[in-house]
Amino acid sequence: MPPEAVSDGSIFFVSDGSFQEAALDDLAPAASTESAFTILATLQNPQNRLYLDYSGVFSTAQTFSHTNAIAANFSNPIAPNAHIATGGSSVDVSPTPFLYNGGVNIATISNSHNTNAFANASEPLIAKAVTGSQGAVTGIGIQTDATCQPETDTNTLLNIAWNAHQLDLQAHPTVAFAIMRDTVNVIQQVGDQVSINTVGFVIYVENGETTRIPIGSPNSHQSIEDWFQQNLSQSEEGVSLNGGSSPLNVPVVLMDPCNPQNSTVVSIQNTHTEGSYEAPPRAVPQVAEKAGYIPPTSSSGPNIHWNPNTNLLSFDPVPINVLTGGPRNTVSPRYRNDPLNGGTLEIDPLLRFTNHDGREYFTGDELRIFDKDGNLLLQTTLPTLVYEDTLGDEQGFNLFGPILNIEQAQTGQSDWLDEFLSELTPDSDLIPELFVGLDFTDEDLWEEAFDQPGKVFLSFAGLAQVPAPAPLMLLLIGLLVLFKNRRLSYKRHVESQRH
Repeated sequence: MPPEAVSDGSIFFVSDGSFQEAALDDLAPAASTESAFTILATLQNPQNRLYLDYSGVFSTAQTFSHTNAIAANFSNPIAPNAHIATGGSSVDVSPTPFLYNGGVNIATISNSHNTNAFANASEPLIAKAVTGSQGAVTGIGIQTDATCQPETDTNTLLNIAWNAHQLDLQAHPTVAFAIMRDTVNVIQQVGDQVSINTVGFVIYVENGETTRIPIGSPNSHQSIEDWFQQNLSQSEEGVSLNGGSSPLNVPVVLMDPCNPQNSTVVSIQNTHTEGSYEAPPRAVPQVAEKAGYIPPTSSSGPNIHWNPNTNLLSFDPVPINVLTGGPRNTVSPRYRNDPLNGGTLEIDPLLRFTNHDGREYFTGDELRIFDKDGNLLLQTTLPTLVYEDTLGDEQGFNLFGPILNIEQAQTGQSDWLDEFLSELTPDSDLIPELFVGLDFTDEDLWEEAFDQPGKVFLSFAGLAQVPAPAPLMLLLIGLLVLFKNRRLSYKRHVESQRH
């Protein structure tokens, strides 16, 4: 296989383009996360001129965990579930101030989380585990005295320190995804003025490739990136914390440390979420809404191109002429004015890397959806796709690509896309999936080059169409936690498991 055909960053190939045979030994994927942090918010350089008022302070703590595992064994419908998901989370909050590291610690938040999702076989569909917590100390009053001088004391700041005791993310072939997101919101109020600073990080692993993203102002990015480099180790399947790791320190400047008329009221809120997902690339039923293209005639484009010399399967830009709900080959009247009506779906070239048990496997990069004006509304990864014809006669699809990582989504632009994203909650039995239907299924399909039209859809895989799930606190994509604060004076611990 020519090296130029190798997809950069693919876990299935080494630098010279040769195949790593070990990847074939485990077409049943797995992912896991584990973490434990103690987060300290410390006032630095107080110079005995700052006074803390805790008379209005209260703390909150809450956790969330959800697991889901479903399988579809078409040859043996009563077979045990081949997927397992587990998850748990805990959080402790202390609003007690104490001297620490040359300053005064005003809030302590400790949390721990773990998730696992793994398949015992390559049977579809999915296992996913999502867990999260939020701890907060609010209403801390910081008062200065008359000796505070703005010209000399403006370097008073709040330091946020993450003391990591455990951090581990693993995700290995073929479609597996592990993600961890930790942020601290520092909310300051002086009189009628309010300032919100958000600092933290996102780490995710997809099929062994790690991405690390700092969150916060550009000034804090370098501190976070340096901590990544010094304290995290990369392996073939993920990332983990080094032994004897140092704390991650990120400073937050106070709004007005020398204001004798008003106290600065500070609130510290930590939100942590993580999740593990796996989905073997297999033939799965297409259910629920869809956006894509059905050729009006047997000879109309866009075309799908196969080159056996480079092992590349490529796609012309796919015009969207079908949105869910209408008659075949037409746009639903409900979405007639939707920006995706007349938009475009783009799929990066896919590299065939092996065949196994009568199936052909491809690895790719990204899938993108643009509206009719060329604006990018959705960007996802598409790491693995399989050719399997078991559902060809029933549904007309024979190429299937599960999607676990949505990198970018613009909400509020398209009703169709908003409804699509609303299905992506932790308790949903649906998996985002790319479906492609080629018109012929000759056994020698991949021996000769071809250019032919086909139908292409972004939709969901599942056992059967299900109604949209009720809103939850945690939105799966992006792992954005929308907690409703409530006062809790004790530690909450949640663990759930489904087999």
